[in-house]
Amino acid sequence: MHRRTFLAAGFAACATPLVARAQSARTTLRIGFIPTDVAAQPYYARELGLFEKAGFDLQLTPLTNGAGIMSAVAGGSLDIGQGNIVALAAAHERGLTLSFLCATNYYSPKDATTGIVVVDRDADIHGPKDLEGKIVAVSGLKEIAGLAVRNWIDAGGGDSTKVKFIELPFPVQPDAVRAKRIDAAAINRAFAPTAGAPGDSLRVIGQAFDSVAQRWIISGWLADNDWIAKHPDDARRFLDVMRDATKWANANKHDAAQVLAKNLNQDLAKIEAIPRPDYQTAITPQLVQPGINLTAKYGLIKAPFPAQEIISAAAARS
Repeated sequence: MHRRTFLAAGFAACATPLVARAQSARTTLRIGFIPTDVAAQPYYARELGLFEKAGFDLQLTPLTNGAGIMSAVAGGSLDIGQGNIVALAAAHERGLTLSFLCATNYYSPKDATTGIVVVDRDADIHGPKDLEGKIVAVSGLKEIAGLAVRNWIDAGGGDSTKVKFIELPFPVQPDAVRAKRIDAAAINRAFAPTAGAPGDSLRVIGQAFDSVAQRWIISGWLADNDWIAKHPDDARRFLDVMRDATKWANANKHDAAQVLAKNLNQDLAKIEAIPRPDYQTAITPQLVQPGINLTAKYGLIKAPFPAQEIISAAAARS
């Protein structure tokens, strides 16, 4: 059976029908995102033909910079983009009229892949307070991972102001710890899938995101409020596509991993060796507020604000 036919058959068995179908005149939909497992819903939807069925002419743009995605959405060169809660909260304070339409996935401790705090297995470091006076690598000083580690240290009895934080990309963090160039790092498991396992040179001492909330939204799909108001049907059809792609991916983990491996040009075994996210679409103030509070706590915005201010009225609720 042809691969596309096989995937479509698997989707049909578990997904609800899309409300909107292709019309004679197709609508161009421009989506920007960072190509990772967390934001892979458009890959699955494209593979299953869901955008085409919904009447969209898809323009999918992988980008590496979250700030660039948000600027493109705000400026109108993208219709919808992936954005994280810290960046969206900061954009909101600057007056940009961007809102979440739906989630990508939720953080939960059992599926944690990012913000995993590791040290060398022989290091005399066992908890947050032991990191005072030490060098800790994060992917960004003013990004979610960096803020979450600071919060984890402060919540665990340490003082994050006494820690020297440096920026290092995820791929080089594990080797920097192993080589003892740094004392700890908040890693992404994709680049150290065996961290914490018996015999591994890296020891896990905590999951930084746990300190923010046990369940919260890190990133989601967002659009400018003006675009949503002018294109309510497009927004609704996009949500339908995301819901159906999410249901399929959650019900077909192996097939979804194959789609991801193809689109990211990565080894399938490597993708399946680490915890994979359960994708979600529903977005609520209770899930968004922890990220806003974290952003305010460490001074990236002046004060917290109600989460409802950055959730579109058209947003997915279930």
